[in-house]
Amino acid sequence: MIHKELIQGSNEWLMARLGKISASNIKPLMAARGLGEGAKTYALELIAEELTGEPKHLFINDAMQFGIDNEPLAREIYEQHLGEVVQVGGIEVDGLWYSPDGLVGDDGLIEIKCPQPTQHLRNLLGDGSGEYEGQIQFGLMVSDRSWCDFISFNPNFPDDKAFKITRVERDQEYISLLRERIEQFIIIKKMYNEKI
Repeated sequence: MIHKELIQGSNEWLMARLGKISASNIKPLMAARGLGEGAKTYALELIAEELTGEPKHLFINDAMQFGIDNEPLAREIYEQHLGEVVQVGGIEVDGLWYSPDGLVGDDGLIEIKCPQPTQHLRNLLGDGSGEYEGQIQFGLMVSDRSWCDFISFNPNFPDDKAFKITRVERDQEYISLLRERIEQFIIIKKMYNEKI
């Protein structure tokens, strides 16, 4: 189900994703050693959302605000070079939630990061997408799309170094592991629910 009319960050958007496993929180489920304390804490957060009917408060620091402020410009630059991007509020499948930074054609997504200077330099030197592999592959899985253009953008850099795109293909092996971890996570969440 694609939520076309929802505006990301709005109260309606927060309520629509309440209690659902989301891409932005997938990191603890994909830890190298399996599901640990981070996954247990995330399970409790989702249960708390369901019980109270209130989404977890999203604290926005200066670095996050920088990203929020610059994401539209990054999207605009991408569109100038590679074509139209369609914005939607989120994609929901079986209790999973993904809020893409944009849909491209029938097969693609974009994931925009506007990092602080040192991280942007790391992204310029490498592909930068590795840190966000779980989020990107989760998005490809939920949206059933083939590729994601990972964008690193920092407008404070010289023009030729401010913007980098890395194409990330769907990784079926990673997605299979992701599905396994989600199943394990749902069992943990159910266990907690039964104890309440």
